[in-house]
Amino acid sequence: MTTMRGQRGAGRRSVSALTTGVVGAEAITQNSRLAHRATSTTTRATASSSSSPGQQPSRSMSSDLGAMRPPPLAGGGLGGGGGGAYQQQQPPQQQQQQFGGGNGGGNYYASNTNGGSGTSSNSNNVFVDYGVYKTKGALKIKCVRPTFETDAGGRKIMKRAGGVLFELASSTAPRAYDWGNKGSFMLSGTEAAELADRMAANAPCSFFHDPGAGGANRGAVNKGFKTEPMPDGSGGLFVNLSTTSAGNKSFHSVPVSYGESAAIRHILVYLVPRVLGFDEVFLPQ
Repeated sequence: MTTMRGQRGAGRRSVSALTTGVVGAEAITQNSRLAHRATSTTTRATASSSSSPGQQPSRSMSSDLGAMRPPPLAGGGLGGGGGGAYQQQQPPQQQQQQFGGGNGGGNYYASNTNGGSGTSSNSNNVFVDYGVYKTKGALKIKCVRPTFETDAGGRKIMKRAGGVLFELASSTAPRAYDWGNKGSFMLSGTEAAELADRMAANAPCSFFHDPGAGGANRGAVNKGFKTEPMPDGSGGLFVNLSTTSAGNKSFHSVPVSYGESAAIRHILVYLVPRVLGFDEVFLPQ
């Protein structure tokens, strides 16, 4: 009996020792976790405190993208004075001058007859004509600009209207024409408009001029200009000019095809408001 009691006591001591060992192991594990956390906290604090005072924080992606943008060019921002350099444009007047525009109706007109104040300051005049060359004769169409002057109040006033000038010459040899003895006839804006409409209707048209009318040389020179459709129905026409001067008569006639007559008609329509000076109203001041 004494022996059995001794065995039971030994068993209780073994169980107690085992329980004590387990609790001790758990305590050691918990202490190890706490030590690890304390070490991590100390490490982060040390790294933070060891950063140099002048060191810049890392930039975000949006900051990097902003740094990649090109700097604005000279000329101000998009909302600044005159607009940004990316959308900087020339003033309308400069754009007009690049194409022959400017004061005086624009240099795309064939003949420069401007005079006095208030005329174009652009000296690079452009001379243009439209020519039709045939076996027995040729014709050229040119435009004479209106002239303007500036009054005492600074207003620009048309002094004289322009016109559409027809010049005809007879041939002297193949592809050679006697322009020294040419005949000329200048249509006013009203006459040019009438001619364009009659050409569109395939109808004849005629005008008569006396350059000396109203003066001492009245009747000294008479000019007759006439266009008439070709009888073959092709859509072409004949352009005729007869001149009487000091008893001498001359006559020029040039056949014009359908395509050439269409080009002449479009030229007339384009030039009518310009020879009357109305394009000056819309030019930049």
